[in-house]
Amino acid sequence: LTVVVVHAPAVAHSVATGALEAVGGVTALVAAALGETTIASFERVGFQGEAISSFELAMPAGAAGEVLGELSVLPGGAQVPSTAAFPFALFDDNIALACVATECRAPSEGGLPFLVTISNFFLSSQLAASDQLTVSFGSMNAAAVSLISSDASSTVLQITPPTYDCSACAFESGGVARVDLSVAMQADASRGATVRFAFWNAPSILDVTMDELGLQLVVTFDQATNRASMTAQTQGCDLVFLSDASSAKLSGA
Repeated sequence: LTVVVVHAPAVAHSVATGALEAVGGVTALVAAALGETTIASFERVGFQGEAISSFELAMPAGAAGEVLGELSVLPGGAQVPSTAAFPFALFDDNIALACVATECRAPSEGGLPFLVTISNFFLSSQLAASDQLTVSFGSMNAAAVSLISSDASSTVLQITPPTYDCSACAFESGGVARVDLSVAMQADASRGATVRFAFWNAPSILDVTMDELGLQLVVTFDQATNRASMTAQTQGCDLVFLSDASSAKLSGA
């Protein structure tokens, strides 16, 4: 953090390193308060002239928001520090990725486009999102990505997942494959975020046999197919479509 001040009192310092130096055994003090609780400690004098001086300070962590900063300079031997106030804004630069209005999941055959939000991740509306971003599901790239909106606080993207059928695509018992959905800048891959994403396979038949009496077919699937816990006597479909408990079971919750 560099603060430039007009008519700051001169402080003894090394021109080569900017470090403060003692005069008569007393060293000047320089510090800045950012709001009531955040202190930026002195690092070096950037330059010092007759009218203008600059001081470099270590940028501390602090809560996001606009605060009043105050630089204090106490030359060696002085009794009262000189102060200069300035407005300062601390912003949250943590990038977080989340799916909008749905869980982060899709069928392995590829799904309909879904929306995600990315906080603190501004994109230009003058370029296509695909020219600015790399969007991947594990080792596979998204089928499509487009920019819906973007401002200083968040960006909304529409992403179409790919068909998840690669040679390394492995599914857990239950027909689910969990991967990292990653969104990153092409120019700087370190700027981005990830969130866990689930692909699911439709149940497939493993085996079909007759029961001991030869009256029924017993079908074995590769995963649970009765997550609504219906019985042979259940006649209505409302158990599946209207029950919150059934919805949770169907979603694997």
